[in-house]
Amino acid sequence: MDLLIECGDTYKISLDPSYRRRDYPEKWRYYEIKGRTGALWPYSETHLVVAFYHSWCTRTDADGDVISIPSKRSKQAKHLRAMAGPDCDVVQDCDEATCFKVPNKYLHRALKSIEARQKRQVSEVVKERLREASKSRALILARKGINGHFLNDLPLSKGPDLALVVNAETNPNA
Repeated sequence: MDLLIECGDTYKISLDPSYRRRDYPEKWRYYEIKGRTGALWPYSETHLVVAFYHSWCTRTDADGDVISIPSKRSKQAKHLRAMAGPDCDVVQDCDEATCFKVPNKYLHRALKSIEARQKRQVSEVVKERLREASKSRALILARKGINGHFLNDLPLSKGPDLALVVNAETNPNA
């Protein structure tokens, strides 16, 4: 499954660090989607691997040494496993994470379970303002100024006028 094609418009997709930037014919195998509670990778053309990270806590043992131990398994992992039922296979279960292999039909449920990072969604109004700002950037750098509203068309906050404050700082006699 090519994650870039399936959900590249909505979610942040990165390449696995082991990818060597060569022209591999199966680059889709190195895509990954990271989330707050886990990560997701393609396993094959029909399956995904979903990893859920476990939370850790520190305790003091009998000798007074501080040790870190896994405190609990992820609730999202248990929920995905129960939802997928017999389609869900445990690939690895260790102290740090639990990895499941699930069919592609559970992609969107898995993305919600790992709380995947989404791309910034920008409205058309903001995109137009940014286009105008990029056109007028040369004018701003040349200190020629622009007329009308720039990016923010919000009213000024109540308080001293910024021009008066700047003028008073640069010219104390004014």
